[in-house]
Amino acid sequence: LYTLLHSTLAGDGFNNMAHYDNPAVDKALDAGRRSQDPDKRAAAYDTIQQALVDDPGFTFLTHIDHLYVLADRWEGLTTQLEPHEHGFASGPWWNIEDWQPKK
Repeated sequence: LYTLLHSTLAGDGFNNMAHYDNPAVDKALDAGRRSQDPDKRAAAYDTIQQALVDDPGFTFLTHIDHLYVLADRWEGLTTQLEPHEHGFASGPWWNIEDWQPKK
């Protein structure tokens, strides 16, 4: 969500392509990222959800469901919730440095 909505990233490549600018969302995004307290994080993301109802930056028309297939000769892979970002930060490659051929 941070790269999609934070105003400081507006127009920075694929980040915040809509140039969304909402100070309340920025503040909640920052708070949600900083806190390690689950209740504070939940409150921050609740604030973001409500702000997006009142001031939507995007209209989401679809949900992309990914399926990855990998040969069973590798180990060290772990799954994660994929936010549909591009590159090696997410998807099945996020921990590629831990992959090892099975012995």
